[in-house]
Amino acid sequence: MLKLKTDKYQKIRLKALAWSETSALVFSIIVFFALDMGYVHISLTTLVFYAIAFWIINLGILYIIVSGKNRSFEDPSLTLPQMYWSTFNTCLAIAFISNFDSIFYLLLMLSTAFGTLKVSKNGFILFCFFQSLLLFLALLFKNFYYGESHPFHVILGWVVFSFCSIVLASLCVSILRLRTKLKSHNDDLKKALKVKTEFLAVMSHEIRTPMNGVIGMLDLARDQEDNPEKKYNLQIAYDSSQELLNVINNILDFTKLESNQTQLESQTINLAVILHDLFFIFSRSAKNKDLHLECKINDNLPKKIKGDAFKIKQIINNLLNNAIKFTHSGTIQITAKKETNTNNIIISVIDTGIGIEKDKQAVIFEPFTQADSSTTRLYGGTGLGLSIANELSLMMGDGIKLSSNTPEGSIFSFNILY
Repeated sequence: MLKLKTDKYQKIRLKALAWSETSALVFSIIVFFALDMGYVHISLTTLVFYAIAFWIINLGILYIIVSGKNRSFEDPSLTLPQMYWSTFNTCLAIAFISNFDSIFYLLLMLSTAFGTLKVSKNGFILFCFFQSLLLFLALLFKNFYYGESHPFHVILGWVVFSFCSIVLASLCVSILRLRTKLKSHNDDLKKALKVKTEFLAVMSHEIRTPMNGVIGMLDLARDQEDNPEKKYNLQIAYDSSQELLNVINNILDFTKLESNQTQLESQTINLAVILHDLFFIFSRSAKNKDLHLECKINDNLPKKIKGDAFKIKQIINNLLNNAIKFTHSGTIQITAKKETNTNNIIISVIDTGIGIEKDKQAVIFEPFTQADSSTTRLYGGTGLGLSIANELSLMMGDGIKLSSNTPEGSIFSFNILY
């Protein structure tokens, strides 16, 4: 039994192969229908032997692609071999079958179109030359041996078909050139993005290391200072350096996500404990703004699940930071519940803050973007937090969902599939 290997590209090849084999089946039906009508000029025995050889080769191509052996070939789709094989058989049918030329011309054009975006420019031109030559020989053979049509008709049919092939070839060459240019530009863009990502990652690491030393020394100097004014100034410097470190960490996380270097860990965690820990951490910040912080955990929440505790904390930490930042009065809630009859947990952060306008809700998850340019000036931030949180939540579930009305507040929810 063949083991079907279906990566993304192999699935595309299998779909193309299905169309190719369907065309071969239609071709076989047409030939035997022509035989029944008395239009085939070879014996039944010869035709049966030919049909057996035809399907042995077709099934061989099918086996090579389905088994995955095609992956080691320069042309894993076997596009050119299939195009040459199809053309050879169609021209052979034109030579030995009467009254079906128009159908076989159509099959020739289909085999030409099959490789439009899959073969190189030189390979495609060579194939068109081969196709025109083979068709010319088939038509000459039919005319001289069976005298079915006037030589003028043979030449006219060949010229018309060759002209159509040349036009199609020209279009295909233009498309291939465009595809090559796009691929080249795409490769250049990928290289530039890679260089940018590596630069940001290195710079973030390099800046974060001395920043940890600065924060440590400011903390030590603040604790040892007795003068209230100097202590206050050191506290401002300490808070500012913490904010700068947060920005650096966000840039580092963003570069990791952009370069697909972030991986989820799988460990046994207790979500209720994580949520309570975050509740106590943010209680002081909420109290300083006279906000009421609540944590509501549904009774159906599992005590133990497999997940990445650090990244779950990172998502909720970002959502709570934003909730406190953009809420001037009222209540902020953290809720968690398990959906009935599913392995899906919904965590929400609900606030009574300034809300987000409908037309701005889609853009806030884009990197370096905030709901309003004035928001950056009033509240600060790089616009990376929600983008990072959303990307992390997409690794765990379906991403962050937002429901908000200005000025009634917002609900940010994300799910964890366990």
